[in-house]
Amino acid sequence: MSTVLKITQKLAKEFNDENLAMFANLQPEYKKMSTGALGFDMPLGGGIPYGNLICLAGPFASGKTTMASALLKKYQDENPDKICVYVDVERGFNAQFQQSITGLDLSKLMYICPNGLSAEQILETIIELQQSDDIGMIILDSVPALTPGEVMEAGMEKDLGLRATVAKKLYSFGARMVDLVRQKGNIFCYISQTRTKPVPGVRVPVIDIAGGDAVKYYPSLILTLQKRYWTKGDNVELSNPENCDGFRVRFSVFKSRIADVRKAKGFITFRYGKGIDYDFDAIEIAKTFGYIKQVSARKYSLVDLRTGETYKDEDGKDLELVGEPGIRRYLAENPDFSREYIDMILEYVKDNPQDTESLSLIPDEEPEELYEEE
Repeated sequence: MSTVLKITQKLAKEFNDENLAMFANLQPEYKKMSTGALGFDMPLGGGIPYGNLICLAGPFASGKTTMASALLKKYQDENPDKICVYVDVERGFNAQFQQSITGLDLSKLMYICPNGLSAEQILETIIELQQSDDIGMIILDSVPALTPGEVMEAGMEKDLGLRATVAKKLYSFGARMVDLVRQKGNIFCYISQTRTKPVPGVRVPVIDIAGGDAVKYYPSLILTLQKRYWTKGDNVELSNPENCDGFRVRFSVFKSRIADVRKAKGFITFRYGKGIDYDFDAIEIAKTFGYIKQVSARKYSLVDLRTGETYKDEDGKDLELVGEPGIRRYLAENPDFSREYIDMILEYVKDNPQDTESLSLIPDEEPEELYEEE
């Protein structure tokens, strides 16, 4: 018996057979949590991966909390027997607002506001929660708000030189959480901030994620959010939030171990009192890939990209819809067609990954090189 065969038999006996990969072309498959919003799912290869750590980072008021709440809602829908946890270190979570815009089920959400607890105590609490079978997705909001115990006990006039203390704690925390989350098949999400720092010899300031290298190393997925844009009807470029009906959260996929996304970008649109505007985003993406074509000043036709033919109405004529409101109304009145329509878009993108970059409808507002090269 060969040495390799003996080793594999020993491993198969001591561990699960799923831990053995004997083929060079074997690719692991990740179960993903889809939000149903095409502008969010497509750049991620189908959604957020289960059993992984993820990170949402961005400037203030960029929509990080709302994005995290939307993910919590989808997790609740797919895992009704689990209790989700929101650790609000910043003490700024508006539960009623998040419920109104994302549909978050507050009865199945454990809200923790750790007043007076140090970073070490908060991280240990999260690890204890993760070990419970009843706990599902956990959100930590946020990493920059964690304060080490030494700083809390010292006076302001004393410089302890402990600025990297939390970053060091996050290394051991991340190492433990990676295995726990993978074993439970849950999702853990850091919320952090992007900050600019000057670098000698570089004209544009480098954008970095607060929390040290551990926050960038352990997550399998890192989304860097950009400035939030306000919406009113079909207008998504409003700079003034007055009289708006919602907002769009835009993001870049900086790191992804679960999909070949390169420098993909995406978005998700929220409407006040209604939640995610699935149809609005689907229409915009369908235009990008040529599923919707403008045939006149105000009329649009829907195209089957698999055949190149235009969809017909009941009379056998080309289906022509008046404006984007007409398209949304048609999709809402024909849910079966709408589902087939969205599946077709997903199928096309899956079969044509080279076209994923055309989803980058977002103007570049960040430096191309986000991190300083070593």
